[in-house]
Amino acid sequence: KIGLVTLGVTVVMALMVPWLNRMINTPASAE
Repeated sequence: KIGLVTLGVTVVMALMVPWLNRMINTPASAE
């Protein structure tokens, strides 16, 4: 179960990082 949780967190982070960078770098475009 721990392995699955770690994998899930890794996937979520991989998806969130580019999204967060996009939000931070282009706040005007995000609106």
